[in-house]
Amino acid sequence: MIIIFWQSVSAQRIYQSGMPFVTNYSPKVYNGHPQNWAIKQDKNKLLYVANNQQIMEYDGVSWNFILTPFVSSIRSLELDDTGKIYLGSNNEFGYLHKDSIGNFSYTSLSNNIISEYPDFGEVRRILIQDQKVYFVAYNYVFCFENDKYSSWYTETNFRYGFKVNNNIYIREEGIGLNILKNKTLEPIEGTEILADKDIHFLLPFNDTCMLAGTRYHGLYTIGKSTVKFHTNADEYISAHNLYHGIRLQNGLFALATDFGGVLIIDESGRLIQLINKNTGLQNETINYVYEDRDNNLWIALNIGIASVSINNPLTHFGEESGLNGLVVALKNYKNKLYAGTMQGIFYLTEKETLNKNREPNYKFNKIPDFANSCLDLEIFQDDLYFTTTDGLYKLNGNKAEKITDVQIGHMIYPYKKDTNYMFVAAANGINLLKKDNQKLEFLGMLEGVDSETRRIVEDNYGRLWVGDQQKGLDLILFEDEPNTKPTIVQIDSTCGLPHFDEINQHFLDGRVFVDLGSGIYEYQVHGKDTNDIHFVKTDKYPLRYPESNNLISYSDLSKISDKEIWVNGSIRVFKLEWSDSTGEYELWDNPFRRISRTSFFAFMTDTLTNKLWFGGSDGLYCYNMNYTLHEIKDQITLIRKVRIAKDSTIFQGAGQGNIGELFHPELKYKYNSLEVEFSLPFFENEEKNSYSYMLEGFDDTWSEWTDETKAVFTNIPAGEYTFKVEGKNIYGIIAKPAEFKIIILSPWYKTWWAYIIYTVSFVLFILLFSKLYASRLKNANLRLERIIDDRTREIIR
Repeated sequence: MIIIFWQSVSAQRIYQSGMPFVTNYSPKVYNGHPQNWAIKQDKNKLLYVANNQQIMEYDGVSWNFILTPFVSSIRSLELDDTGKIYLGSNNEFGYLHKDSIGNFSYTSLSNNIISEYPDFGEVRRILIQDQKVYFVAYNYVFCFENDKYSSWYTETNFRYGFKVNNNIYIREEGIGLNILKNKTLEPIEGTEILADKDIHFLLPFNDTCMLAGTRYHGLYTIGKSTVKFHTNADEYISAHNLYHGIRLQNGLFALATDFGGVLIIDESGRLIQLINKNTGLQNETINYVYEDRDNNLWIALNIGIASVSINNPLTHFGEESGLNGLVVALKNYKNKLYAGTMQGIFYLTEKETLNKNREPNYKFNKIPDFANSCLDLEIFQDDLYFTTTDGLYKLNGNKAEKITDVQIGHMIYPYKKDTNYMFVAAANGINLLKKDNQKLEFLGMLEGVDSETRRIVEDNYGRLWVGDQQKGLDLILFEDEPNTKPTIVQIDSTCGLPHFDEINQHFLDGRVFVDLGSGIYEYQVHGKDTNDIHFVKTDKYPLRYPESNNLISYSDLSKISDKEIWVNGSIRVFKLEWSDSTGEYELWDNPFRRISRTSFFAFMTDTLTNKLWFGGSDGLYCYNMNYTLHEIKDQITLIRKVRIAKDSTIFQGAGQGNIGELFHPELKYKYNSLEVEFSLPFFENEEKNSYSYMLEGFDDTWSEWTDETKAVFTNIPAGEYTFKVEGKNIYGIIAKPAEFKIIILSPWYKTWWAYIIYTVSFVLFILLFSKLYASRLKNANLRLERIIDDRTREIIR
């Protein structure tokens, strides 16, 4: 019924850094020619691709081929509101149309003019303006309206045409740019500068200008005058050429290049994103770009097809960005992001300009001469410290400076009550350090703490809560300032905590709470008194993930508002939103379901940029919290094929209407087996779409959710049934169901006329039987009378 739609709250750019999710469809996947030239989407969200050999239709499950009578390459493609698919090829153009049950037929329009224009060449663009359809070829432009056509000719060449704000523009060599008015091509003043340049795309730019993209000479704005439009990627554009471009729904521009992938820029010319092989694209020669109705960017490649989630607030950094190793720690220090991994310390930089090289516009650089595994990063008194297995280090300029050789590994915790102190957890206890007059002094280890510590939590009174799966939870108290001989209060089962199989303690809303895996317990005393420490189980935090029922581990928390908490749940990141109606937190993890379940060790919210960062074995992820979830109510499940008997197809895919209105078959009883194929055209991890269905009147309940895209029913009794199916995408959003009615007729021997025959036959049988019986009885009586007569005569003798 609804689908995901991401929209920025603050109108910020879609990226500041990170790699978007890219899905590649190789020729082996769709089993067709490598080259693709155009992509469009219809009202049902089915995708159509102009392939070098044929038209391909994609529904999120399978690639279907639509054959045409001609064999030449299809170079252009456009759809109108009625569902017609217009095609342009070499010396050929026309349209495909679906009938009510989804069968395609092709109608050639060029047949009407081929005798007059026998060799007009390739049709590179198709433009639809109201009821008019324009086909732009090398020397000709043809317009069809209500079965009538008109044409325009040039001695040089047209090749490309454009529609901007419902106006038709035609590029003409030697002239520049023409606008079509009153069936006349009128040159646009000021575009003479483009007379010798191949204009490959023309886009709306602002209220007064359009943006023109030339293949070899970059970008121009066309308004009262035509001027060069500069970007910080001009060198890259010049080196890789422009081939196609579109304006995205969020106002940015997607520019396709001959040899360098796709660039995303804003109205100021600033590069936002480079999508090429470094970001996962299988091929960098781009023939066409198209944004679908769910804001995915589709790319027609010289080898294959790709889809990019350009508007998704979640991006990724992997080895292609220079970040290597398991990510275990993150810190934003002096407006620069630092990541600690098992292979060193890295910091993120972004290029101001993009040169001709194919390197990404963002990159992680490694701190030189430091090859140790980082265990933690923390800022203490304006310095960045990091721990390793062989000691404590500080960032000095751009180098790692070793502070101590003492093994003080796992965690750094700056003391909030007295900012001159910090604690560093290790495998055998907790170290206390003090910084005074810029000198860091190692004071020793806390007595009474001799086991591995990985988490330290400080409450409002400066007390430290330290968890240990072997010993449980300890409360560490200092009488005045921190020292190595604190008072330690052991928290055990008498304090309301039943076990310590798993322990994650946190300080939130002025109180300590502990996650034990099987439940969450809150500390009930709000003061310094430690004589009556007691924890009570609370139900306001969810314990299990709703879709899988797996237990949640509250590894890290970050509260960013009174009703909003971001959580590292160990295998998934999610947000908790407080509900006043239920008095509980509700779990929201939609943006992160696309990520394969893995362990996340690093977790950080940056309130300055409003970004959430988390990382682990798969690299680093960045989520832009400025984005919100909106609803679109036009996502539907599609019934793609219906078969009866042995491969007898009676429905060949959704047409442009409601299938329930178009398709309601009545079948003979011998065809009482049914096979239905269906799909959900939602193209983010579409292989993880799932379905539930039922044959109402035959099934008692809906099926369990499954990734199967086919339902089979056999031996269906005579009667009237309704098949229903609904799809669910990776985000758990259920689409509008599809349904159709079907009638299985009774077998001939159960029809009304058969019963009349049975009745008549029975009556006739009874009548015949009665007549035969009466005749037999009469004959028997006659025989008896003869016997009696014979006996009587004998007696008389």
